[in-house]
Amino acid sequence: MKPHITLISRLCALAAVLFLGPARSYALMAGSASGSPADAPGSEARVDSEDVFSGVGAVTTSGAGKGTCTAISSHWVLTAAHVVNGVSSVTLYFNVGGATFTYTSSNIYTYNYLGKSYNPSTHDYDVALIYIPEGLDALIETYAPYDGAWTVTSASANGTRLELVGYGGSGYGNVGYSSSYPLTQTVRRVGANVVDSLGHLPDTECVFYLMDFDDDSSAGTVGGSLGNDVETTFTVGDSGGPAFVKVGDEYYLAGVNTLVSYEGSVMGKYGTYALGIAIPSVSDWIGHTLTTVPEPSQVAFLVAAAALLPVLWRKRRLS
Repeated sequence: MKPHITLISRLCALAAVLFLGPARSYALMAGSASGSPADAPGSEARVDSEDVFSGVGAVTTSGAGKGTCTAISSHWVLTAAHVVNGVSSVTLYFNVGGATFTYTSSNIYTYNYLGKSYNPSTHDYDVALIYIPEGLDALIETYAPYDGAWTVTSASANGTRLELVGYGGSGYGNVGYSSSYPLTQTVRRVGANVVDSLGHLPDTECVFYLMDFDDDSSAGTVGGSLGNDVETTFTVGDSGGPAFVKVGDEYYLAGVNTLVSYEGSVMGKYGTYALGIAIPSVSDWIGHTLTTVPEPSQVAFLVAAAALLPVLWRKRRLS
């Protein structure tokens, strides 16, 4: 399905539904219990039990909100701006090998670069960085940026498979999100979808990717479901989580998940849409922030980005 680009504007006009205050629930939507193979929010196929994505963490804020984040170096994590906007501190939880590593930080940076900044009304530039002064444990994976040419003038992203990871809400795709599946900050869940189109709002260079949530009747067709136990979308608590592209055996960070649409009053149902911020469109700000924070920072993400994105990510000399 190729949704009209005006849907980008409609989704951005919604509230930030993926970031919920006190509510807690499992991450990412499951398929249908009657699909083939049958699926459920608690199925083994949906849980990252082998720590493939150990660098994806849960976020709680001083404002009692919850979201998801991704480690991009040993001192930096990336999330959605609406998760951390206006709060004084955050606590991060990374789960590896049955252990939970916990970090608290008040070093929070929402997008603000070259006269552009995060817009809570439109969700333009809905990204934020968090600095961890003591550094993350060496067991926590970090991720380099994806080098795809993700611009609104290119159709090369369409059909790209995205691996989605999060700590948010869940339910069955034929029913929609349910509050019956409570979150613990140790349950990291996975799924996948494909990019249907890219777009942006007028007068901005912030690129959004758009995906629809297909039922398994469309499996095997162009733009259809990836399978009942694979296809997913995100929901409350998944905000700020990653969209990865797998190249060989490596996962590269391609996007930050931010918004979803509703069917009536229900989110996370087949036929609804999800949207996120494409990393290439905010990579200059990431590189700038990593090199201008006064405390010593790790530069692995910047070095990788400079090699992978010579046009979209300006090379800078570290001081």
